[in-house]
Amino acid sequence: MIIAVVVTLVLGLALLTACGKKDLDISKYAYPDLSAEGWAVTMDVDFATISNMEELNDNYWFPSKHGLRSYEYWCPDMIEFRTGEALVINSIKSADHVCSTGICPENGVFTSGIETRRETADGYDNVFEQAYGFFEAEVQVPTGTGMWSAFWLQSDGTNKVGNYGRDGSEIDIYESSFLQDRNRRLAENDLSSCTGHAIHYDAGKTYESAFYRSYGKVPTLKGIDLYSGYHKYALLWTPNEYVFFVDGIPTWATSYGGVSQVAEVLRLTVEIRTGVKGPYGQDIGEFENRDDGSNEFKIKSVRIWQSSNY
Repeated sequence: MIIAVVVTLVLGLALLTACGKKDLDISKYAYPDLSAEGWAVTMDVDFATISNMEELNDNYWFPSKHGLRSYEYWCPDMIEFRTGEALVINSIKSADHVCSTGICPENGVFTSGIETRRETADGYDNVFEQAYGFFEAEVQVPTGTGMWSAFWLQSDGTNKVGNYGRDGSEIDIYESSFLQDRNRRLAENDLSSCTGHAIHYDAGKTYESAFYRSYGKVPTLKGIDLYSGYHKYALLWTPNEYVFFVDGIPTWATSYGGVSQVAEVLRLTVEIRTGVKGPYGQDIGEFENRDDGSNEFKIKSVRIWQSSNY
């Protein structure tokens, strides 16, 4: 998931490379039978059973890099272990934030994320990574304005220029920047809602490489309100294609970039912006503090399978 300004300028305008089609025929795909022979669970985390940071780490998950992300600060103090319910990423605007490690300033906007890599003195240690398989997260997205959540995969190869996306693509399984669109639909008694999927590669260190390419899809889920309750977002990743699912429904299939052939880490994060468009050119509004739970990103579970066919 990249800086919103870059997404706005680039997403949807990316060039089609010679190494893969943009869209595949989604009607050919169905939710896989994960109980069938050849599938094996490689991760099964119920975040409602995790009560502290040590237990989170024991399950291969760690806070996102502490410090300034863009407009917002990612601070592990924003991670709440709500045992019996979910892991919760809180988001606040504060003039007197007390950071437990002293990294964040007092005045700012604060949120966080979790991922299967650990920050080290000289970079990152990838604690859990996987190439190919089926990746699924059950979450309740935040419904506050000026923010969005995401479930995404990433590798060091995303930033490498050359070999298209085969040596590493950022895979955005979903981004929830469509609240304003959903609210307009609700006002018209339309219960449908949208989500965003995207692929990025050859990004360079700051997603400003002249070779950077990205392409995304914004499916509409008829009769489903993705901003109410928990929903499952998933990816089937094979050596030949990416297939995206929402609540078991196939929503996009693509081989854009040639398909990543390398192991990638998982990330579940929140981002906040002000004065700019969000991903997919969406108007996300201004961020405000709320005490009704609408700024909470609730992560219930993550399950991953691997196939012996890959």
